[in-house]
Amino acid sequence: MNRLRDPLTPFLLISMVLGLSLSALIQMSPVLAAHMGASYTEIGLSMGAARLTPYVILSPIIGLLLKRIPGMVAIMISAALMVSSHLLLSIAGDLTLLTIAQIASGISMVFYYPVSEIILATIYNGAERMRAFSKFGAASAMGFLAGSMLGGVLAQYLGLQPMFLTLGVLTALTTPYITRSKLSPTVKDTHMMVNLNFLTKLLPAFSVTMPFFMIFGISQVIIPGYAALSGISELEIGLLFLGMWVARILTSITMARRPVGNIGRWFLMSGIVLSTLLATVALYPSPTTLVILLLAMGAVIALIYILTLYLTSVKSEDNQHMAIGAYETVIGMAFLIGTPLAGAMADILGIRTLFLGLSLLGLLSGIVGYLHRR
Repeated sequence: MNRLRDPLTPFLLISMVLGLSLSALIQMSPVLAAHMGASYTEIGLSMGAARLTPYVILSPIIGLLLKRIPGMVAIMISAALMVSSHLLLSIAGDLTLLTIAQIASGISMVFYYPVSEIILATIYNGAERMRAFSKFGAASAMGFLAGSMLGGVLAQYLGLQPMFLTLGVLTALTTPYITRSKLSPTVKDTHMMVNLNFLTKLLPAFSVTMPFFMIFGISQVIIPGYAALSGISELEIGLLFLGMWVARILTSITMARRPVGNIGRWFLMSGIVLSTLLATVALYPSPTTLVILLLAMGAVIALIYILTLYLTSVKSEDNQHMAIGAYETVIGMAFLIGTPLAGAMADILGIRTLFLGLSLLGLLSGIVGYLHRR
């Protein structure tokens, strides 16, 4: 009963619903684009640039907006935009309307991720903040898991566009629950100017965040399209991502319950594991190697997200809302830069070369993280 009365509980349930909606949109939009005849390059542009450009531009200033509107009102805006994105996809007949839906979803994400992180960082401190970030990561991942499975099942039996319509309606029906959350802290007023020393403190976390999330973003966009073009059904694509979200959930829950120890070693181990499995997929492509890769990627990205977000928040107590906005901009830039380049690389050099390049990037990322945190 006490857990149900915890003010964090409604917030986490909201995060699950938005994660579900976003997961289906991210995972199945490339499939819809592939069915429309889009190339890897077009998938990268419509799924990456269109969705992430507004995210990169708006994330740094979202903290300033939270000084003027309650945090949960911002979450409500996110839900409304997500519903709009699904409705647009349900009627899209070409890549133009599909791209407009991605832009709306990108703006929705601005009012979801950085806003949620700023709310938690403002309310919680120390170990409690790490646990709150871990619980948020787990709740969001649970939503992504549900969205991956439900999106695949509905697309298989109803069709892609009826699936988008169904999930849009579901999200709309659950948004009134947002008003039950009491987590809406006042963001402290800070100066607009951020000095060089402040940015220097954030560089170690950002230098790890960028490459790991670039790999993650590329995988989320390219693998569904690659699978669809390889003849794998929508349901099977949903099941391919099942292990990734389970691994991300379990890793997040584990981090909420126990200390992680030496952060640098976790960064290095993450890079080595990801590099090895990406190379394996490149050399021995099959549904089995893809499942193993996605399983490891789920655990790695949960670890990287929680640790780098925590490092960002503790290194920027005086400018926390701006730092978290900048952190999400780095993630957005990783997706924005990575997905179009990866699409072009897959078209020009082949999907195998792309995976080998990502393998090298994963290894270098782990080494950089270890050197920063040793």
